[in-house]
Amino acid sequence: MKGLFTILIIAGIIYGIYSGFMAVWSYFEISNLVEEVVPRELPQTKGWEQQDRVKKVRDAIVKGAMDSGVALDPNAVSVAEEGNALWVRIDAAYPIVRYHDLLSIPISTAHSFTLPQ
Repeated sequence: MKGLFTILIIAGIIYGIYSGFMAVWSYFEISNLVEEVVPRELPQTKGWEQQDRVKKVRDAIVKGAMDSGVALDPNAVSVAEEGNALWVRIDAAYPIVRYHDLLSIPISTAHSFTLPQ
């Protein structure tokens, strides 16, 4: 019984380390995705209305995440325009226990981009 308990503890520690590394990987993937997609999409939206530009950038981020295999809830992406800057904030989570997302590691990233004149 003691050996089984020890094996379960070791397996839990290994799974925790694995989940931590996967959460860090997800963070870098999401951050790189934003840094790649937004500068590509912003010049195309020059002269657009604010709400149209925000929707286009948000949709491009969500599509890019799906294309790269990163599980990203569309509701986790918020894009806002203030003055001459476009703000992108992503508040996602990497699930440790996938049953009803019982336990997850929060992932958050925020970026600012200057709007084209």
